[in-house]
Amino acid sequence: MAIVYGLPTVASTVAAALAIIAIILGALSWSRTASLYLPLPDWVPAIATLFPPLTALALYLANQLAQPAADNRQSSSPWRRLFPVINHLQSIITTVIATVALAYLYPESITTCRLEQEWQSYFRAKDAQPIRAIQDEFRCCGFRSIHDRAWPFKDKTTGDDACEVQFNYGTSCLVPWRQQQQSASWMVFAAAILTLLMKVALYQALRQRPSWMTMQFGRQARSQQRITHAALEDEDANDDAEEGQRGAFLPRAGPRFDNEWNDRRMYGPLSTKVPRPLASSHAVDISHASPRDSWTCYNVFPAMGSKTLGLKKYSPRSRTGCRTCRARRIKCDETPGPSCKNCTSTGRTCDRSPQFQLPIKSRLRHASHLHNYISTNLPGMTADERRCLALFQTYTMPMLTGLCDSELWQRLVLQMSQMEPAVGHAVAALGAFHETTTVGVAGMNNDYRLFALEQYGRAIGVLRRRLASGSGDPQLRITALVCCVIFVVLELLQDNYGNILVHLRNGIYILMNETGPKAREAIFKSLPAGAKNDSEREEDAVFTHMFAQLTVQAAHFSEDSVMRLQPLDAHLSTVHYDSIEIRSLIEAKDTLDPLIDSMVRFWTRCEIELRDRSADHYPLYVEQQRQYSNIKRHINAFETYVSQAQHYSPKETRAIDTIRVSHIVMSTYIATFMDLTETIYDRFLARWTRAVILTEQIVASLQTEYAHKQRPLPNVISDIGVFVPLFSVGIKCRDVGIRERVLRLFRTWPHREGLHDSMSYLYMVREIAKLEGEAADANGYVPEKARVRTMMFEKVGDGKNAVLHYALSDPEAKELVMRRRVFVMDELI
Repeated sequence: MAIVYGLPTVASTVAAALAIIAIILGALSWSRTASLYLPLPDWVPAIATLFPPLTALALYLANQLAQPAADNRQSSSPWRRLFPVINHLQSIITTVIATVALAYLYPESITTCRLEQEWQSYFRAKDAQPIRAIQDEFRCCGFRSIHDRAWPFKDKTTGDDACEVQFNYGTSCLVPWRQQQQSASWMVFAAAILTLLMKVALYQALRQRPSWMTMQFGRQARSQQRITHAALEDEDANDDAEEGQRGAFLPRAGPRFDNEWNDRRMYGPLSTKVPRPLASSHAVDISHASPRDSWTCYNVFPAMGSKTLGLKKYSPRSRTGCRTCRARRIKCDETPGPSCKNCTSTGRTCDRSPQFQLPIKSRLRHASHLHNYISTNLPGMTADERRCLALFQTYTMPMLTGLCDSELWQRLVLQMSQMEPAVGHAVAALGAFHETTTVGVAGMNNDYRLFALEQYGRAIGVLRRRLASGSGDPQLRITALVCCVIFVVLELLQDNYGNILVHLRNGIYILMNETGPKAREAIFKSLPAGAKNDSEREEDAVFTHMFAQLTVQAAHFSEDSVMRLQPLDAHLSTVHYDSIEIRSLIEAKDTLDPLIDSMVRFWTRCEIELRDRSADHYPLYVEQQRQYSNIKRHINAFETYVSQAQHYSPKETRAIDTIRVSHIVMSTYIATFMDLTETIYDRFLARWTRAVILTEQIVASLQTEYAHKQRPLPNVISDIGVFVPLFSVGIKCRDVGIRERVLRLFRTWPHREGLHDSMSYLYMVREIAKLEGEAADANGYVPEKARVRTMMFEKVGDGKNAVLHYALSDPEAKELVMRRRVFVMDELI
C-alpha cells in the first residue's frame, strides 16, 4: 500500500526535476545562440526552453478533463477530443527539435560549412557587430586563420592583419566557435529528450490507480469475466449497480478456449457454435440469442503463449521483377514480353533493363562502419544503391579530398546525389568501383564491378535524356559538370585514359565554351591568384579549380593510354605572378597548378627547339626566367603564409610538406631545362635528399593516422600529391641510395594521385635503375650517354606486362632514338 501511494509522488518529483533541467539547458542554449550569433535557428532553443512547462500544463488539463463527472457533461466537451491531438503534436514537435539539433551537430564537416556560411554572410554585408562579438568572446581573429575575413575589415587604410595588430589575438575563431555550436546543439537535444522523459513521468504521476479496497476485492474475481448485454450500455450507471442480475459471470476458460473465443470476437459477433467452457450454475446460455440481442465481451485477452493472429505468410522476395514495380513497391507479375501486366494496366513504361544485384554477404561488408546520416530517398533507389552511396560517403569521398578539403566532393557531390538521379547513380557506381579496388572476399569484387557498370550506364542514360530534353533548368549545367568529374574518376579506376580525356574535354567545353589550348588558357585565367577567399567561390569557381587540376594531370596522357614524360602539346598558358599573396593551403595549391602545367609543357618545347642549333633560343631564355621568377614568388608567398601560424594539424602539415616537395622539384627542373645533358642533375643531390626526407615524413604521418583509425591507407586521391614529384626525383637522381628509398616509398603506399598511378611510376623507376645500373662503373657513376633522357610507359596485353619506351641521352643529336624494354609487372604489394 505504501508503494502504491508513493509512486505518484516519486513520479511528480522526477517530472519536476526533468522539467527544471530541460528549461535551464534550453535557456543556456538560447542565450549562447543569440549572443554568439550561432547558425542554429533561434526558434529551436526557444521551443526547447518553453516546451517543458507547456507540456506539463497540457497534460494536467487533459487529465482534469478526462475525469468522469456525475452529470457526464464532460464526455461531449470538444476540449476532451482536442487534448489528445495536442498531446501527440507536442511529441512530434519535441522529436523534430531533437532531430534539428542533431543535424546542426553532426557531421563536423557540415557544421563547419554552416558556420562558414554564417560568417561569410556577415562579412559580405560588412556587418561588424557579429564578427566583433565573436572575436572578443574567444579572443581570436578571422575564421579559418587570423587573416581570414577578420574584423577590422580590410580596406585602403588597413590590411587583413588589422585584428592581429590592434588586439594581439593569435588564434582563429573556427575551433572555439564550432565548439560553442556543438555545445548549444547538445543542450537543445538534451532538453528535448528530457521533455519526453518528463512527459512519461507525468503520465505515471497523473494516472488513476485503484484503491486498496478495489485491489483486495478484485483478487477474488480474477477467474471470472463479465459479460453484459449490449442494450445495458445505455443504462444509467447507478441502475446497473443496483440490478446486477442483468449481467452474469462466466468462469475463465483455459488457453484453448480463450483462443477460440477471441477468434470469434475478432472476425464477427458471437455465434451459437461457441463452446461452453464448463457446466456451471452461473453460466449464461447464449445459444438462443437473437441477432438483435447481440452480446459484447469485455476484458477478454488471449492467454500467454497463445497463437498470434494476422501474421503474413512468408514468401521469398522476387528479385527478377521490373524496375517500375520495384519503385512502386508492388510485386511484379513478371509476364513474358516487353511489359508486365501491372505496368500495362496503369499506362506506365515497364523498365526491364538488366539488374545486377549484390549478394547478401557483400552487403554485410563494413556494415558497422558505414555512415547513415545522409538520407537516400531518391524515388526507386534500391538497397544496393543506398549501400554503395554509403560506401562512397564513408570511404571514397574522404580519400578523394587529397591534401586539403574539397568543396566539390564534400558538399556539392553529396548534395547533388540526393537531388539528381544521374548524379545518384554515378556516385553509387563510384562507390562500387572503389570497393573493387579493396581486398575482399573472392568473387565479390566481380559482383561490385558488374553492379558499378550497370549504375554507370544508368547515370549516362539519365543524363543524356535530360540533355536531349532541352529544358531551361539551370540545375542541368551543374548536374552535367558533376557527372563529368565523376565519370573521369570512374574511367580512371578502369585505366581507360581515352574515355577520361573525352569526359574532360566535354566538361571543359560545358564550363568554358572553348576547346583545345584556348580552353586551357581560359581555365587558368579564371583561377583567382590571391584575389579571393576560398569561401567566396561560387559553383563555377569550384568546377574551374577541379578542371584545372584535371587539365594539369592530363598533360602527360594521350588517348592511346600511353603516359609520356614530356607532353605532346607544348602550347604554354600565359601565367604571370608579379605579386602573389597566399591566404590558405587550398589557395597555395590552386595557384601552383598553372605553374606545373607551364613547366611540363615548356620542357617539351625546350627539348625540341634546343636540338635545332640554327633556331633563335632567346625566347626560351626569357620564358625560363619568367617561370623561375613565378616559382620563386610562389615559394616566398607560401613560406610567408606558413610562418604566420604557430600550429598545424597533421593533415595540414602533410599538405605543407607536399607543396614544399613540389617547390624543390619544380625549381630544379626549371633551372636545368636549357641544358641537354643529364649529368647536370648530379649537382642537386642535396635537393633530391631533402625531397625524399619530406616524402618519408608525409608517409609516416599518414600511416600513423590511419593505423589509429584502423583503416588502410587511401588508394585513390583526386589531386596530384607527393608521388608525382617523387617520381621525378627517382628518374633524375642517379644516387643508388636515394633511388632505393624512392622505390621503398612507392612500395609502402601504392595508390593513385589523380590520373597518375604510383605503381606505374614504381616500375618505370625500377627499370630505369636497372638499365643505368648495367652501364655504371665500379664507383656507381653512369656515363652521360648511358642515362635515360625521356620515356613513355604503356601497359599491354592483360595488364600484367608493360613496355617502357625510352631514349638515352645524347646532347649533340638532333633527334633521339626511342628504344623498347618489355617487362613483367610482378611487384607483390
